[in-house]
Amino acid sequence: MIVRTKTMSVIATAIVACTMMAGCASSGASSDPESSSSTEGGIEVEEKLLDVVVTLPASFFEEMSEEEIQANAEESGYKAVVNDDGSVEYTIPKSVHAELIAEMASGIDESIAETLSTEASITEITHDDKFETFAMTVDRAAFDSSFSAKFIPFGLGIQAMFFQSFDGVSIDDRHVVVSYIDAASGEEFDTYVLPDALE
Repeated sequence: MIVRTKTMSVIATAIVACTMMAGCASSGASSDPESSSSTEGGIEVEEKLLDVVVTLPASFFEEMSEEEIQANAEESGYKAVVNDDGSVEYTIPKSVHAELIAEMASGIDESIAETLSTEASITEITHDDKFETFAMTVDRAAFDSSFSAKFIPFGLGIQAMFFQSFDGVSIDDRHVVVSYIDAASGEEFDTYVLPDALE
């Protein structure tokens, strides 16, 4: 699990960093009917018949040797190929990929639980299964006066976009909407939308 976490940390850093960079390149879906891909700034997530292939650029492996990359991948249940340009292609069995997706989903839920325990102005956070929409119920007066609470939607959005990216959603289709709900009235009074908020 420690090795898997290290590998996932590299993948997470890569995708989140690219998500936040202006001008990340995108490409359309593969012409192969058995696969779909999302490419952004040298990052590719491609679903095959039996595996999911994740390719990350060389810049995310500057502190790791080829032997370390391959050993970590093997111990985690992946296959890793270091390409001539230094990029790394992980071939992950679909069953293992499903476990990683479940771990990511649990991670988001854990972050939500921690937020609710530390941010008094937020009373409830719900979401859909694909982490495309969140409803954040708040004590509006307390929320408006809380500096830290303003960063919660951004954090949720970045985690959700990472989840969607690793789940094979193309860059053009990734979208997260966080709705702000007034606890007193039950009415929506604002929204936070990614990637729009990064533009």
